[in-house]
Amino acid sequence: MFSNKLYFFLTKTNDIFKENSKLKNKLENKSAIASILEISMLVLKFAIFITIALYLYKANLINLALILAIGTQLNVTSAQTKIIISDISNTMLYRELKHKLIDTFTPLKNKNSLTISNFKKLEIVNGDINYDTKNILHNINFSIKRGDKILLKGKSGSGKSSLLNVLFNNLSLTSGNYNVNNNNIDIDTNLQGIFTYCNDENIIFDGNLYDNLTFFEDNPNIEKLNKVISNLNIDFINDLIQNLRDMKLSEGQKQLINLARVLYSNNDIVIIDEGFSNLDKQNFDNAVKLILNLNKTLIIISHQLDKTYEQKFTKVLELKDKQLQEFGLSIS
Repeated sequence: MFSNKLYFFLTKTNDIFKENSKLKNKLENKSAIASILEISMLVLKFAIFITIALYLYKANLINLALILAIGTQLNVTSAQTKIIISDISNTMLYRELKHKLIDTFTPLKNKNSLTISNFKKLEIVNGDINYDTKNILHNINFSIKRGDKILLKGKSGSGKSSLLNVLFNNLSLTSGNYNVNNNNIDIDTNLQGIFTYCNDENIIFDGNLYDNLTFFEDNPNIEKLNKVISNLNIDFINDLIQNLRDMKLSEGQKQLINLARVLYSNNDIVIIDEGFSNLDKQNFDNAVKLILNLNKTLIIISHQLDKTYEQKFTKVLELKDKQLQEFGLSIS
């Protein structure tokens, strides 16, 4: 689960690495150059050492013990040389990545945050979504009111991710309107404080359980945290101050931590994108029940929810043939 700017930062950073294979190739080439440079320096140093050692040995100015001692020092120096060259290579990586991140995130400073203290309605009207020149969704109408619980279905490639990116305002509609509480959303509007998003990536941060659930809040609500931990049966972590990165957590356990972030969050709209996929039956049923009982607006994407669960949603929508349908009947 990612909340506010953290979700946006991680998704954008992930896009940077995915879309910039040239940067990777550059870094690999630089690593190769660094390796060649390192080997050349070691060979040169070894040659100089042997030449001087033989000269001094023949002149009876040095013995074998001293040669070995100097050779040992040479090995230490070689390790230091390797570290220095590695640092140079890493610095080159850092500089290139830093410039790329700055180029990506600087526009956020110019975005206008939309402050919504009482979410009422979100809608897309006559929306088209294109990716490059390909039309992904055509003339869709999508409306969510406060408290709605939406199950969104669709095959892989049907446009679910594109629709979510439009909701987050990471992707603009090609045509049509996107409104929140009757405010028109344009590319300069920052909506990151409205949504809580949970997917199946199950990222664990370098920190304890509380740090992971609150994203390192200075003054977390301990009572709420303990309730969330208890409700999700996160009883596999006995030491609450232990660094989770030091633990061998299963994907199912990581997913429970991911969902605990959702239950702790205060944002108005919760979006779960295949966030139950690694849970066993008992934890799955318990987690879905807890999420559906939240007093929040929900959008859930899942292939695991059967007809019994579908009845608990306000709407069941399906993306198919570039259209948004409800129970098989087009609502676009």
